[in-house]
Amino acid sequence: MDFLNDLNIKHFLSFKINNFDYCIEIVEIKEIIEHIPITKVYHSLDYISGIINLRGQIYSIISLNSLFYQSICNKSNNKIIILKDTIGNLVGFEIEDLNDIFSINIENIEIYNESDFIENNTINRKDFITGVCKIDSKIYSIVNSHKIFEITLSNSKANNKK
Repeated sequence: MDFLNDLNIKHFLSFKINNFDYCIEIVEIKEIIEHIPITKVYHSLDYISGIINLRGQIYSIISLNSLFYQSICNKSNNKIIILKDTIGNLVGFEIEDLNDIFSINIENIEIYNESDFIENNTINRKDFITGVCKIDSKIYSIVNSHKIFEITLSNSKANNKK
């Protein structure tokens, strides 16, 4: 059996944010780059770190630390995960520490229902989590990049109307 093409196996990149373990599915990632200078965009939302020019393309950079925990992290050694183009959105996630790549059988992934997280129409980090998986003794929260795009894009549009 070809492990990489097995439809029952998902592959993830794990990373830390605020000392918690997260992961994102590898198929969503275009590349990972060392921290490069980010140009701040004034009057942007707090969790938008700014923009970068990467080989002639402009990417919006979202700080997952600021989005999930409303806190600033040490930017000197951060990494940026560049995500695949999603309907014309060139986006990267700024994270603290890359950990590892792992594969897991889909039977070992617990997927959350969106209704599990509706709380007073407020946005919190649970809104951006698809589910969890456990590898050895670590539990990873699976980041839902599509939901992050959806919410941050709608918040950006609302912010621009002010």
